[in-house]
Amino acid sequence: NNRLFINNVAVALETWQLTHSSVDLEEDLLGTRHKIRISRIGSVISSFDPIRIPQGYYLALGDNRDNSADSRVIGLVPRHEIVGRTRRVVMSLDYENYYLPRSDWFLHKL
Repeated sequence: NNRLFINNVAVALETWQLTHSSVDLEEDLLGTRHKIRISRIGSVISSFDPIRIPQGYYLALGDNRDNSADSRVIGLVPRHEIVGRTRRVVMSLDYENYYLPRSDWFLHKL
């Protein structure tokens, strides 16, 4: 049901904003807070069975949980394929507004 658990403990969520088609939440991931978006109607990837992450691999989840091609689609990410860390958003498209660029997110600091 679009809820992340780590070692059988639910990650804390706080509602941030409600829209016609989605819910924006703030997730507390082991002390780091960040915003995520979930669809009100969910998707085929809203829920998945528990998995054990092997050493040297990462589970990547997008912030737009029902519209992200993340590890639920492409699989776990091997550590050797992670080559850097992002500090800014290069471009963000507004899916609810004909995929127009979100100018307020251009080079937004993360």
